[in-house]
Amino acid sequence: MAKARMGRIGAAWALALACAGIGAGVARAELPVEVVVFNYSPDHEIGEISVQGRYVGGVHWRYGEGDMSSGKSMCCIDVTPGRADVAWEVGWPVSQPIPDEGLGRSAVAVVPADPGQSRYLGVHVYADEHVELTLSPDWPAARPDPAAAPADPDAPSEDAPVR
Repeated sequence: MAKARMGRIGAAWALALACAGIGAGVARAELPVEVVVFNYSPDHEIGEISVQGRYVGGVHWRYGEGDMSSGKSMCCIDVTPGRADVAWEVGWPVSQPIPDEGLGRSAVAVVPADPGQSRYLGVHVYADEHVELTLSPDWPAARPDPAAAPADPDAPSEDAPVR
């Protein structure tokens, strides 16, 4: 009888800890999204992109090179709202020596909280190598001038960047 009572107490504690988010941690919901990458660099292509360690891939041409610079979709990954390490490689002419810092680049950005029914993650990679991420239910808008974008993540725009 004592053994059964201890089992119920142990189960009650396990349930209480799970509800409190203690032990295994609180899982945040992952969002399945289609990724749209915008490369705003006039100097080089980018490729081999990953967000939160999930491979996005693709080659994204220099900004201003036809339709390819206005956002290219790469399907699909799951992301978690919050911190996002974003990594990519820059394209480099084979006729030139590789720069001392190599071709790999990275930045930290934030996947915003899902405003509801988000389908697209906009990955905006700027010439100064900072990255902004947006979530929206529709194809994200290009924002080649980050100063023109609302700085407030609570701004009314569905596609507002998080800085």
